Amino acid sequence: MMLLSSLSNEILLEISSCKNLRLTCTGFGDIFASDVLHTLGIDIRVEDKEKITSTLNMLKWMAGGKFVHQGRVDAIRCLHLRSISISNLPSSDEDNDDLKSSNIVSDEELMNLLLPALKALSNLQSFSWFPQANDPELSHEAVARIVSQLPRLGHLAIDLVFLQSSTALAHFKNLSSIEAGAQVPVRLRHIAALGVTVSTVDAFTRVIIQSPKLRDFGFVLGDSKTDHGLGYISQQCNKSGIRLPLDRLRLRKCVPSPEILPHLFHLTTIEILESPSCLMETKEGRQSLEEFWRLVTKSQLRLQHISVDLVPHSLVDYLKSYEGLKSFKLHNFYLYINQSVLDDIVATTEQFYYEALVNHYSTLRLLDLNLAYEDKWCFRRTYASTIAKCRSLEFLGLGLGFGQLGGTTTSQDPLEKDQPNLHVLLDTIAINCVSLKTLALYNPLPNQITSHVPYSGRYHQRKTMWAIMMRKIDKWVAPTSATVGSLPTVWLSREDCQNLRLTCNIFADVFAFNVLRSLTISPRRKDEHNIQSTFDMLKWMAGGGRINAVQALRIEATSSEGSSITEQQVIELLTPALNALQNIQRLRWYPTDNDTKSTHQVIAGIVSKYPQLNHLDVTLTNMKYPILSYFNNLTFLECKVFKGDSPSTGMPAAHPDELSQVLIQSPKLRSLSLSRASGPGALGDTLSQVFNRCNESGTVLQLRSLNLNGHLPCRELHPHISHLSSLQILDCPISDTTVEERLDMFQEFWVAITKSEAQLQEITVDRVPTSLVNYLCSYRGLKSFKLLNRYRRIADLAEGGYLDAERFYNEALVNHVSTLEALDVELDYEDQWCFNRSYKDTIKKCKRLRFLGLGVGYGQLGGLNDPDPLEKDEPNVHALLDAIAVGCPLLKTLNLYNPLPDRSDQGMAGHYQIKGMWEITNLKVRQWVAPPSSDVGLLPRVYIPGYGGRFFYVPAYKDEGKCIQFIPQRRY
Repeated sequence: MMLLSSLSNEILLEISSCKNLRLTCTGFGDIFASDVLHTLGIDIRVEDKEKITSTLNMLKWMAGGKFVHQGRVDAIRCLHLRSISISNLPSSDEDNDDLKSSNIVSDEELMNLLLPALKALSNLQSFSWFPQANDPELSHEAVARIVSQLPRLGHLAIDLVFLQSSTALAHFKNLSSIEAGAQVPVRLRHIAALGVTVSTVDAFTRVIIQSPKLRDFGFVLGDSKTDHGLGYISQQCNKSGIRLPLDRLRLRKCVPSPEILPHLFHLTTIEILESPSCLMETKEGRQSLEEFWRLVTKSQLRLQHISVDLVPHSLVDYLKSYEGLKSFKLHNFYLYINQSVLDDIVATTEQFYYEALVNHYSTLRLLDLNLAYEDKWCFRRTYASTIAKCRSLEFLGLGLGFGQLGGTTTSQDPLEKDQPNLHVLLDTIAINCVSLKTLALYNPLPNQITSHVPYSGRYHQRKTMWAIMMRKIDKWVAPTSATVGSLPTVWLSREDCQNLRLTCNIFADVFAFNVLRSLTISPRRKDEHNIQSTFDMLKWMAGGGRINAVQALRIEATSSEGSSITEQQVIELLTPALNALQNIQRLRWYPTDNDTKSTHQVIAGIVSKYPQLNHLDVTLTNMKYPILSYFNNLTFLECKVFKGDSPSTGMPAAHPDELSQVLIQSPKLRSLSLSRASGPGALGDTLSQVFNRCNESGTVLQLRSLNLNGHLPCRELHPHISHLSSLQILDCPISDTTVEERLDMFQEFWVAITKSEAQLQEITVDRVPTSLVNYLCSYRGLKSFKLLNRYRRIADLAEGGYLDAERFYNEALVNHVSTLEALDVELDYEDQWCFNRSYKDTIKKCKRLRFLGLGVGYGQLGGLNDPDPLEKDEPNVHALLDAIAVGCPLLKTLNLYNPLPDRSDQGMAGHYQIKGMWEITNLKVRQWVAPPSSDVGLLPRVYIPGYGGRFFYVPAYKDEGKCIQFIPQRRY
């Protein structure tokens, strides 16, 4: 047995996204919450009143969790607290007087809800706090006091700009991870006074000092008007005598200070990104960065993960000083520094590849160089020898601009024409980097001047590079020693593209076998473009390639009215194309009246020889040539005969012989489906002849599935039914035989089924003779029973062909209550097969039912035609719904059909009759109240097809959760 707690969070999150998910019990809900309800966000600064109300309701729920559902509140491990006042409007709504004057909630009322809710979060481990300018006075002190006392809190992320009270920070201590930001919002940067005060920085430093076991520290200086940044914080920590055991340091928009070095002796991960251009363009700023990496080298740190946006000379020297680097990222996508300055500070790529990486060949797993502009850090073929030695690489990201792709740039590689740089890279990876899982190829812009080009211009430049790269990848052929398993997935950097790309021809073959499964030939539309596309596809098929991936072929037409393509040209294109398809398993062929006889003959001669073909679905109406005898060894055969596209269309007399021949030639046939339209010359006239020839040849089919639409179950069929598990007999013809002959034929057929001891699991019929009820009483194991009496043409069987339905429910169905999953009784006219309250006990016993469809006419709704005398005391619909609520926990769908009172009600009169019944049925469904023991999650959706089929009903709690009723929803 699989427990919910054993499922991954990803699977549980997928489950939680289902709109129809219902939690069946409190315990289930608690377990589910513990795995899914991980992060909570509180943000009153929204422009939508409904969202504000939802947030307030959530706070009430959290505050009450201690007594009702503390297990689910304890599931919350991460909290994001942003705005706690309606006054903090988004920038787009700063002039919105309606919201400013809103009386949804006052600041005092909000705090009275927020503080108890925060106290309930006893399992909180991570707190992200973004104070806003208009938060209530003293609210920050109160929030900090409560959250800091939560026993499991280990991570604090806070924005310092709008923090009201520096003393609020003093409450936090003993943290293992801290992130701090001092970035002023873009819309407020014109206010010179905004910034982080010295007292706030001092208070934040106190938090660090009070956390002697701090392992993870992140700091974003941003655009705050303060001189008290990372250097100042480090100095204060050093003065206190504390030495932090930092394992990870993340810096954004600030330069690392030498004062932080005493805290880095345990460091394994460092990120220095988005370096401020105002500092890097000064001599002091560049020297500070160089000096930092020199000191790191002297400290003999052994960093495993490095992410930077600049690679100064001292960083290359540091990489040369030790072994053990696992990941290196150069992301200068947000770096806006003059190129001449970059050339002065940045080391050469030759030093990086040929000297710095040498010590890390055996440990490097990730190398990612994501560039904004094309420069010397883009890939060149000379670097391939170094990449080849990094045999542990799992991720590789490199930039390829116009210069490396042979595009329009003066610095393009002169060897590109002989062997593209990209092919050199892919060859290197295929042969040497067997552990590589992902290759990311970035398209940097040609130079910094491009940054001033409008977005559309930059977009088209990248699009051009992407197209060049795609062509080169498509032309690459893997070395003979390469295997699909040793090749990575390639991700191409393009702003509007799907990222999955085929890395080589071998990979494309594997991909094709999973995707390119079905092919359609249909040039029938009077559209020259469509016709030409079809024939282009035929030419591609004839070329072979990945055509073996096609397993299903659909031929809808082989000619087009008004097209200039001749019959001979069609045959010349079709023949090599069809000959190339040697892996076809399923063929669907629907010819049109415009097709020619010779074309049909050519197609049949080719497709019938496919070695894997086992499934044939063919429409014989417009078939100009007897093709069925060409096929053999089928396991699935479906033949249809409909009225032709033109009055001249008829069915060749040879087709019955052809059908019997293909049956004889397919002794392992397991599924047979025969459909016909009414009219002379149809296949049903000679169905007995078809099976008679089979019997004479000694062929006994072991059919598992038989589908007869428009055919009578003839006596000659009896020897072939003993292995059936699925049977459908619908729309039987009335013009070929008399009423008595048809009744006798049905009775004999079900007697034969009974004698054969076949164990049918699925039955679909449009009439129920006595022998069918007897058969259902003779065994157990039925899973699906459908009575679809929707055809007015069977009116002549109304008196003699129907048995009292009570015997079906009370005797036959009782045998199958433990296995029945679908029961569908869809009627055109009201009779004894409509629901009766006496049937509810049997329905209640069908514990495995998933679908139930029943008819409720005027007689069952308290209307015309001898209504049920008990209807006024308890409506039949309510009796049915009560039975389902108590006895059918797996039921997903209930259909309530409204049959006409009698067969004379047709046309507009019948329409108004159905409308009236539909309105009564809807009213009774809405008035029903579930029994007290019912659960919303165990009740089905209710559909009332016909007049109002665009609506359905879903169960929901009403009257503040006191009862369950069905509420209407629109069906899209």
